[in-house]
Amino acid sequence: MRMSRACSRVRNQTWGLLHTMGAYYPDKPTSEERSDMANFFTTFSKFYPCHECAKDLQEQLKLTLPVTDSQHMLSQWLCSMHNNVSHQIGKPGFD
Repeated sequence: MRMSRACSRVRNQTWGLLHTMGAYYPDKPTSEERSDMANFFTTFSKFYPCHECAKDLQEQLKLTLPVTDSQHMLSQWLCSMHNNVSHQIGKPGFD
């Protein structure tokens, strides 16, 4: 998958935002917070400015829903999603 330079910049900044959101997510979220976070990713995937990336995210969300049980689990899920994208674009993943 080849990305435009603008898409690459947006993608990098997006991962920073998403990982920060994961880091600040509650350790013991309420059911409303869990639902809101899951809904965020669905909505986010519809309005992401890189249309190819948005489509890929929508497909990924069909396979693996956000894990919103705790801060740790959401952060792990985000790392897994980030690694999937990295592998798709030919970059190494992280632990």
